[in-house]
This record gives sequence, C-alpha cells and structure tokens, in this order.
Amino acid sequence: MQVRAARPLRVDPETSRRATLGLIAPSRAGPPYFVPVPIPDRDVPNLATVLPTIQRLSARLRDGSHVVTHCRFGIGRSSLLAAALMVLNAVDPDTAWHGLEQARGLAVPDTAEQRDWPLKLLRETP
Repeated sequence: MQVRAARPLRVDPETSRRATLGLIAPSRAGPPYFVPVPIPDRDVPNLATVLPTIQRLSARLRDGSHVVTHCRFGIGRSSLLAAALMVLNAVDPDTAWHGLEQARGLAVPDTAEQRDWPLKLLRETP
C-alpha cells in the first residue's frame, strides 16, 4: 500500500512527534503529506470546518489513493474519520463501524456521539 495522505488528529504536539518517529512512512511514489484534522480527544469535529477536507479525501479514495488516519490509540478520532470516509464512499454506517471493529480488534469508537457523527455527515452533506 502506498500512503499519499496522512491525517493527524491530535490537537497537541503528538502529531509532529509521531511523524518524526516514522509511524507514517513515505511511499515509493513520494513522501506522504499531512493535513491536520484537529479533534479533541473523545469529541467530534465541527462538520462545517472539516467537511471540505473530508470531501477531498473521499475523492482521493475514489481515485485509488490510500489514506491513513491516526490518533493516539486508534479508537475514537481515527475510527471516526475512517468511518466518515467510508460513509461518503457509499458504505452503510453500521457496515463501516463493523469493519473498523474487525480491523482494529476492539469496539470503536470511544463515544456514542462519535458513532453517530457519520450519520450527521450523511444527513448534512449535499
């Protein structure tokens, strides 16, 4: 898998430390690029603020790109963004969450509000 876009989700300096440690490696086609989506831990993003970014990422996925979502434990914020991208690409929200739980090996996300957020995205996206 070639990683072309990575989405740091922390609001604090953990973002740059993770990239520096090489947790997100460059692809053979060139280095990844980082587009932050700051989401406070155990919270949800402001839809109006993140919608353009999520729509751009969704289009990149449809074009065959790979996207890596990352947060400190990979349970709440990263699964929320992954589910949102799946939903924007015509995956049923329950199917998206089930697939993420299977891939992660534990229940995701952290909160009911995070679990409902992709439904809000669907309702409010033209």
